[in-house]
Parts: sequence; structure tokens; C-alpha cells
Amino acid sequence: EPAGIFARDVLLVPAHDPVTAHWWLAIVFYPWAATSIGGEQQEKVGSKPFVAFLDSLSSRSGGGHPEVQKAAAATAAKRQRQAMSLIRDYLKKEWAESIGDGRDFQAERLQGVSIAVPQQETSTDCGLFVLEFARRLLDDPAALEALAASQLAPPQLLVPIADQFRRRWQHVGDKFTVDATTEQQK
Repeated sequence: EPAGIFARDVLLVPAHDPVTAHWWLAIVFYPWAATSIGGEQQEKVGSKPFVAFLDSLSSRSGGGHPEVQKAAAATAAKRQRQAMSLIRDYLKKEWAESIGDGRDFQAERLQGVSIAVPQQETSTDCGLFVLEFARRLLDDPAALEALAASQLAPPQLLVPIADQFRRRWQHVGDKFTVDATTEQQK
């Protein structure tokens, strides 16, 4: 029976691109289903393993300039290919170390899908977007289930984020803090 991280249906992976200094969120769904025992369970429950990429700096970035959008999309695609390779390698090693029973982790079963999410308007909001995406999904399990079922962003993720950040987060020096007046109004 799967153990450790393979006993979980969902893994949240905040990811950082050191070349562009950009943060984004990868969500691994059903990592156990990419194993030989997971394949048997997958047929029973219909869960296919995949990685959802929630990237606030992807094809819609660039302020409407087609050449900038095309470059952003190419960079995001490269970032996702690299992430898939790293995630597959990590899960394969983790399976071998934690289970170690000779059953192979079948990395090719794990597929990636880019999820259309709100895009950041500045070059520095990416970390906050990662936190907000994770918060929204963890606060509302139905949103996480909808993402897993449809591989499309649930309505909870499509609400514009930038305005909420301005109301909810206050920049103080080099740190962000929760605006207490906004929290008291909730």
C-alpha cells in the first residue's frame, strides 16, 4: 500500500525559476496512480496522475503585446517542461527510497497541464500569487476537487487577485504584512 507522500492525493509544490526569479505553483494530483499498484487503483477510482501548473506569468502576460505574450508563453512552457522532469525524477527516487519493494514508479503516467489563472500585472507579485492560489484551494476543498476532476481552473481561482492583494496585504519596508483593518472587516 502507498505510504509517505504516495498516501496523499495532492501535493502542493511551490516552484522557483532561478533564471527569471519567478515563483509559480505546481500541484501533483494522485502521485500514487503513477505506480504499478496505483495503476490498479486508478482503474477502480478513475484517477489519473497529473501535474497542474498555476503560473501567474504565462501566455497572457505582456500587456497585450503579441510578441511579449509569445515570449512569455515560450518561457512558461520551458519552465513547465523542466518542472515535469524534476518532479518525475523526485517522485521516482522517493518511491524507490520509501517503498523500495521493486515496483517501478512509472513516470510517463504523470502528465502536465497548464491551468489558466489570473495573471500578475507587475514583475514582483508572483510569490503572492502562489500563496493566494494555495490559500484559495486549501480554504475550499471543492475548488481543489473541481481542479482535479476537470483540469480547469475552478471559479474560486478566477477571481482577480491583484485588487485583493492591494486590500489584504500591506507592504512595509521589505516585508509584506496582513492589513489588520481588512482582516477585521471579514
